[in-house]
Amino acid sequence: IAKLLTSHQLAARFKDRTLGSELYEVRLPFVTEKSNPTIIKPIHFCHPQSKQLLNHGLQWKATMQQLFRMKVATPEQTLFTYKAPESNAGILRDAFEETRTQIEELGIQMLDIEEQERITAFAREAVA
Repeated sequence: IAKLLTSHQLAARFKDRTLGSELYEVRLPFVTEKSNPTIIKPIHFCHPQSKQLLNHGLQWKATMQQLFRMKVATPEQTLFTYKAPESNAGILRDAFEETRTQIEELGIQMLDIEEQERITAFAREAVA
């Protein structure tokens, strides 16, 4: 994501920032500096076991839900980028699809890391 943002002259607008409060702080790698920040969060889904994949995704879902409750972020301004499991079938794919569905139900947009044009469009819209 860093290379993509840099190649489109957007890196200066997205910085590693901490959102939340003393009660609940979350460090995120690509965040705009606005009262309603735009967040791009790469999320790792290449785990060897389905439970690990689900736990990781659901942990980030819960983290973002808390930030939304605190009104320091919004689902509409949040993008998770990912690399899906290599197999298009099987238990890991099922775990990935379940996790992706639950995250998208929050209103968070999810894009495969290969969808660079759509990721760039999301980033450009955030800084327009």
